Amino acid sequence: MKSWLLLAGLVIMVSAPNLAFAASEKQPVPNHSKHFKKDRKQELLRLVKTYTPEKTREWETALQRRKELKEKQHQNYEKDRNELAGLRKQWKEQKLPDEIIRKNSREWRDSKHKGHHHPDRKRVLQDLKHALKEKDETSIKESLNSMLKRVQNRNKELEKRLK
Repeated sequence: MKSWLLLAGLVIMVSAPNLAFAASEKQPVPNHSKHFKKDRKQELLRLVKTYTPEKTREWETALQRRKELKEKQHQNYEKDRNELAGLRKQWKEQKLPDEIIRKNSREWRDSKHKGHHHPDRKRVLQDLKHALKEKDETSIKESLNSMLKRVQNRNKELEKRLK
């Protein structure tokens, strides 16, 4: 009987801190990225309507086209993933070293995703934020126009890549 009580006490002593920790642990934050993107798009369109109303239609068209291209790109992702898996399998059957397989995989990915990096994106956003902070309408208009050109150019790049 004493051993049972001792064992029960030991179990309680060991599990109590863990239970207290689990109860106090923060719950995971749900992913709101779709809502965030939608709010960001609405905020951008609000700025366009305020500062460059003549370009509103162009913006809506460019953003809609961007959405369509991104959906197509996502559909191609599965096809590309399967293609790379097939190539990796072939390379392994040829008994190529892992280092060569990684190098070939990297080169294949790079050939598929040319022009993926866009260093001016951050600068354009910073310019717009600065112009909004300073309430400089001319700079805001320039920033919005350069953003529109960037979105349109990116759409053309995506169209080329998807062909």
